Amino acid sequence: MVIAQIPSVEDDLSYFDTKIEQKMRYLESLKKAAEQERDPIRGEWVDSAIVNIQDLLNLLT
Repeated sequence: MVIAQIPSVEDDLSYFDTKIEQKMRYLESLKKAAEQERDPIRGEWVDSAIVNIQDLLNLLT
């Protein structure tokens, strides 16, 4: 009989910290791409989306 190990709270927090860091790195790459590919029509929408994503990630940290 195999007994499953219950993950600790530290393991859970570490998992989420890692995921948040990955999303922040992805967001930084989006910012760089948006700066390089400046499209006047979609530019404001992309900027707004980036700001909203950054705000959500900041709430999680």
